[in-house]
Amino acid sequence: TQLSSYKDIPRTFILDPLDTHGNYSTGESLVFRLTLIGRGIDYLPYFLVSLRELGELGIGKGRGRFQLSKVVADSGVNSGEIIYSNETELVRNLDNSLVFDDICKEIDSWAEDKITIDFLTPTRITYQGRLSDELPFHVFIQRLMGRLSTLSYFHCGESIEMDFKEFVSLANGIDIAESNLRWYDWSRYSNRQDRKMKLGGILGNIVYTGELKPFLPFIALGQYIHVGKNVTFGLGKYHIVA
Repeated sequence: TQLSSYKDIPRTFILDPLDTHGNYSTGESLVFRLTLIGRGIDYLPYFLVSLRELGELGIGKGRGRFQLSKVVADSGVNSGEIIYSNETELVRNLDNSLVFDDICKEIDSWAEDKITIDFLTPTRITYQGRLSDELPFHVFIQRLMGRLSTLSYFHCGESIEMDFKEFVSLANGIDIAESNLRWYDWSRYSNRQDRKMKLGGILGNIVYTGELKPFLPFIALGQYIHVGKNVTFGLGKYHIVA
């Protein structure tokens, strides 16, 4: 397949900070979500060990140190259960995975001809050769399906069998009813390069109308895997406004 020679293999994890004010005082908590995809789920204990060691080494420009306090499942049948606590230093083997069929149940309450997508973190999608604050539906769905297909192939051992060209062509029939997107400049500090890096993207919401039913399952899944560039840092996160 074409994907077998793909060089830009996506990471199997997403670190999604749930509080992004940037500067943290001594004793203050930093809460973030770790999403593991496909085979990456098997490596959860190694991620936890790495986070503990990272806390001892320190992060950011001032090498701020932290302690991994607690890890809690926030999805699946064991949502709310403690996976790890620094008090016991034990990792519980809980099945808190989500599968595609579970996620598809979300669309039961969605309209099939109108959808509002709210971008919660800067989303970096190229359009006409550049990063843009415009987002026609066919561009959004093309970038989303590209990410889904590579994640499925490299990390889940599956190939999405469909005519992608026809699917994206069908997406051309979806219109923008309203757009409240804006560009937001976001920066992060790179220890490796010893400088701040600008990673701006779009924020806000956009309303699409048309025959959306074929696209809804994939849009629902995209809420968990994000879309666009630099998603490993939590960028490209969106939510469907029901």
